[in-house]
Amino acid sequence: MSWLTSLILKLAIYISNLITASGAIVLIAFGAEYIQSKNNGVSIFGDFLFGVLSVTVGTIALVVCIFGCVSACFEKSIFLKIYAGILMGLFTIQLSLGIMAVTKVQNPDRFSREVTKTVQRLFEEDRTQFYVLQQEFECCGVNGYFDYNNTFPTSCCNSDNNPCLRPFETGCATAFRDVIGEYIKTIGFVAIVFAALELMCAFFAFTVRRKIQSVSDSDDCSESSTTC
Repeated sequence: MSWLTSLILKLAIYISNLITASGAIVLIAFGAEYIQSKNNGVSIFGDFLFGVLSVTVGTIALVVCIFGCVSACFEKSIFLKIYAGILMGLFTIQLSLGIMAVTKVQNPDRFSREVTKTVQRLFEEDRTQFYVLQQEFECCGVNGYFDYNNTFPTSCCNSDNNPCLRPFETGCATAFRDVIGEYIKTIGFVAIVFAALELMCAFFAFTVRRKIQSVSDSDDCSESSTTC
């Protein structure tokens, strides 16, 4: 393998891994924020699946990027093979995560009904957590402040307004839908884009490995008395 070709391919792996690592950090951040939103009282999925999957995939991708850079630096054929194989697996998982996110929000009416139903259930079953939600998202009631029949809890207003006479105008279903919808779309977009980058990283890794193997075979031939 020529020195220039080796350098170019290794730089390609370093740069693509750096970009992929940035995407992994974004996935971790938005997944953690989604889980935090769930902890604040509402989950449109009913469990931690979406947020946990995002954080898990992002963390694994970050570790794999570091492993890929080390593998390229030392030009170890077996490490590059393992690295490329893991990337192919991550590509499949992240592509699935992205498709799942797109599917979840591609029907605005259905998504809105699902969020409203969940917020309504919280309003009826756990007012304490609902009040936390109101303060967090600066909203009042499920569909609006009129859900309280003109007697508003303090969480319907800014913290310095007590008693609450001018409540937030936005209903919590609308406020929560907009915020969570943005989280999901961002996670989906990042997952799909960086799945493509991981595929590119795998291609570079396979190329470097093939060239390393080719050089190794040539060296074996030159040291052997037989014709290769």
